[in-house]
Amino acid sequence: EWSNAMKAWVVLERVYGFSNPNGAKSAYPAEGRPAIVCDWFKNRKMACLVMVKDYGGVTVFGEQWWTWWWSTICPAWQERNEMGRIVACGAGEGNWDVFERPGQSGLLSVLVCLRWWFLHANLNAECEGLLWALRDVVAIMEDI
Repeated sequence: EWSNAMKAWVVLERVYGFSNPNGAKSAYPAEGRPAIVCDWFKNRKMACLVMVKDYGGVTVFGEQWWTWWWSTICPAWQERNEMGRIVACGAGEGNWDVFERPGQSGLLSVLVCLRWWFLHANLNAECEGLLWALRDVVAIMEDI
């Protein structure tokens, strides 16, 4: 699954010409952003410095990622459950313009979160949400 995500990301970045813009419009909204993304930005986007930190445990991190950040980033037309959380690979029709943020501050920041989740997940139950998240992100990258 992870290799599919990397392949989809490289293809997408190739389409963007591997550009790496700066400024406020280069990143997704800060609302609900996991602390790992803030740390990653502060540490010059060096993943090795954030992968070893504890961000509240896998279960808490996963719930925050889904509910507070991913659901904020995703377009309003995407299917959501009764709690307002995105339904992974759910229904809906529209465009993906909100995801057009090439470079290190775009979908790579989402993948950094998922990589941390993967490295810290110990139980199959902890991996289930991660796998759904990864599938959803890959489906969106491929659809863009």
